[in-house]
Order: sequence, then structure tokens, then C-alpha cells
Amino acid sequence: MADLAGYFSLIAQRFLKLAGIECRLKIDDAITAHHLDSRTRHGIFLAFKEALNNIVRHSGATEVHLTIEVMEGCLVISLADNGCGIGENSGLPGSDGLRNMDERIRSLGGTCAIETQPGAGTTVRFRINLLENDP
Repeated sequence: MADLAGYFSLIAQRFLKLAGIECRLKIDDAITAHHLDSRTRHGIFLAFKEALNNIVRHSGATEVHLTIEVMEGCLVISLADNGCGIGENSGLPGSDGLRNMDERIRSLGGTCAIETQPGAGTTVRFRINLLENDP
């Protein structure tokens, strides 16, 4: 899973840099002791990519903190931006990105939590049970 963390870090840094957004990384060393099957890796990547797209397109952020860690038997990936936050209309039809992230992560037996405060940024957190998704 160290390869996955490295790949996600590289993708985030390159993608966000093109948008003029600084990316700060925190990768847990415990990542190297775990493995995920290819279906799970792919599903997480698609949700991760959607989160990055949302940051670039909607947040107005200048900085993102990417954290990848193992907590209580789960892989936890967090993207926290310093942007405008998500407004109350984000749950209306047409906000497919948030719904798609949630559905993708839930299909893997995980959770997708979104914490936001208008004007104070957004944190998207994916949590995947490593025991259920270890090949």
C-alpha cells in the first residue's frame, strides 16, 4: 500500500500545482504493512480523483493537506482545503461528485465523511476497513 500512498501523493501534488494550490503531505509509516485488492485501490482512486477535482473547481483553496494513515484497522485518506467550504445547495440535484464519492467508498464497505464550514474550508475523509479489503 506504500505504492498507493506514493501514487496518490504524486497525483495530488501535480494536479494541485497546476491549479496554483500548495499540497502538504502527511503519510503514516504504518501504511507499508497493509495491502488492498485491485478493485478497492481503483475505487478509492476514483473517489480521490473526484475530491481533487472538486477542490480545484469549486473551493478557491490555496492549500490542501493530504493525510494518508492507518487508524483502528482502517485506511484513512483525508483531503483538507482552506477554501470557501461547501454551501447548503451542494445536496441538490446536479451535485453528482459528492454523491459519486460517497457511493464508491460505500461500495467498498467504507465511509466518506465531508466536514465543511462556509468560508472555512472542507475536509473529505475516506475510511476503508483494511481487514475486509486485504487480498
